[in-house]
Amino acid sequence: MIETTHAGASRAPLGYGIIDIAPVEEFREEIMSTPGWENVNAIKNNRVYFISTAASSVHHCCFLLYMAKCFYPNYLKMLIPMKFLMNGLRDFLA
Repeated sequence: MIETTHAGASRAPLGYGIIDIAPVEEFREEIMSTPGWENVNAIKNNRVYFISTAASSVHHCCFLLYMAKCFYPNYLKMLIPMKFLMNGLRDFLA
């Protein structure tokens, strides 16, 4: 389960300039304790994540690689999303 959010548009804003993460932690706890959601796999497995929509502004493919690495760290230990992006930009702009 993923909540995408950005500064100023959510009750739990994320992104550049956000210092106080207490609202995010409170919102996550609210989601985790929502009645009737106790059988949702993301809730049962403590896998509720928040992702700033600003993260996809770098490059969508890089953003997806970061998400994949977050969700499957054991399978993607060697993956370096920023290196992928830099190589792609070098090849495209060369």
